[in-house]
Amino acid sequence: LPQLLRYLLGDEVASVLGIKTSVFRLGRLDPMVLLPVVRPLIFPPRASFEEVMDLLKERRGNLVAAHAPTG
Repeated sequence: LPQLLRYLLGDEVASVLGIKTSVFRLGRLDPMVLLPVVRPLIFPPRASFEEVMDLLKERRGNLVAAHAPTG
C-alpha cells in the first residue's frame, strides 16, 4: 500500500506525509506493474469526457429554459 500511495501522490507529497518507500516485491516483479490490472477494481470507470460535456450542455439548456422570461 505505501508504494501505491507514493505512486498516486508523487514522491514529494508522499515524503512530506512520511510515507516510506516500500521494498516489497513479488519475486522480481514490482507490484506497481499490477496497477493497470487492479486500477479498475480500486477506481471504477467513470463517464467519458464527452459524456460529461453532453450532460453539462443538457443541464445548462434546462437551466436557461427554466429561467427564460415567459410571455
